[in-house]
Amino acid sequence: DAAKRHQRNTAPLWDAIEREPDKLAARVWETSLGQLASFFDAAKRHQRNTAPLWDAIEREPDKLAARAWKTSLHLVASFLDTARRHQRNTAPLCTALENKPEHLVSMAQQSSALGLAAFCHHAPLALIKIVLARLPGDHWDKLPSSESLAVRPGWRLGVPKLDARI
Repeated sequence: DAAKRHQRNTAPLWDAIEREPDKLAARVWETSLGQLASFFDAAKRHQRNTAPLWDAIEREPDKLAARAWKTSLHLVASFLDTARRHQRNTAPLCTALENKPEHLVSMAQQSSALGLAAFCHHAPLALIKIVLARLPGDHWDKLPSSESLAVRPGWRLGVPKLDARI
């Protein structure tokens, strides 16, 4: 998007990415799912074909799940929401997440109230139920009273503003 704003021709870059999706997919395993979701949304805005990259990533659901465990909870939900909007199959990743409910709850306990609200906004209902049902009863008492659920300027439910359209 920045290159476009500076009137640069991005077609050669996108063409190179589309020619070798497996090369880019190899780098995905070093990237946060939040950054990956942003990349897919940018590619879609540029009307690029992301199907080969999605396919390459989806061929390795265990690696995708491993990335999820290293990503904050609200950004995992954002990635799942992006995949849903791009009409991709999120079932393997959701199943992997559902199979480790203790990890999900641990991630929720480490989240801010705003991050947890973002998770509940974006995540599939099955994951939300797991997290909310297993949070300790006193979890909400432990949140700082100064922490607000109000959306901060430039933020949409805990996801940083990436461009002027959000």
